[in-house]
Amino acid sequence: MSTDKPKHVYHLVDPSPWPLVASFGAFSGRTNENVFDLGNIDAGQNGEGVLLGYATDSISVKVAAFNGIGEAEETSAGSNSDDLDYEFAISFTGLENLVLTAGVRSHSASSDDISNNFDADTDTTNITAAYTLDKLLLAAEYTNVDIDVANVDDLSAYLILADYDINDKMGIAVRYSEWETGTNAEADKIAIAPNYAITDSLGAILEYSSTETTGGAEADTLALELTFTF
Repeated sequence: MSTDKPKHVYHLVDPSPWPLVASFGAFSGRTNENVFDLGNIDAGQNGEGVLLGYATDSISVKVAAFNGIGEAEETSAGSNSDDLDYEFAISFTGLENLVLTAGVRSHSASSDDISNNFDADTDTTNITAAYTLDKLLLAAEYTNVDIDVANVDDLSAYLILADYDINDKMGIAVRYSEWETGTNAEADKIAIAPNYAITDSLGAILEYSSTETTGGAEADTLALELTFTF
């Protein structure tokens, strides 16, 4: 019986360097299938709307329109919040061992939406690429947040990752990421994460990471994660 080793999560959006980006991809993570969904498109995001999806053997496209996450149709003061949020996502798997994805989320903010971190229209763009070469996985991701408010800069981030399977039970991942934290300010992080399959279902990831900000502040972190699959 083959053993699946625990894999190092490489997406910037989990966890996110910015609060708003965590909401991106409310529908883009669904499986590749033809979809028509009217109602609650993602129960965890509390967004009511419509989702359309279409997939072939090599391309998957999805479009959604829904109420802003956390926004009320009508506030206690009686004002309305009618602006919709939109998402578009496309993935391509037409080349062997290569997966390309891209998505855009357009958020229409409302002054009545007290739960938003930004009281402004915001567009989030996310692009990922992953290529598998025998035992080696190479991946990259770029994210940009365009915030439509005066004196607030757009934010961008990227990462590159290499994940290598040493044998059937052991692997190691190396990841470098960099993201903007404000005007002329950024942070970068390098992580090294060996992983090991203890049993067919139980795995362990030990991650050491070092983070440095523009001001020179540094932080070193050591974390152990256990994963269990059914």
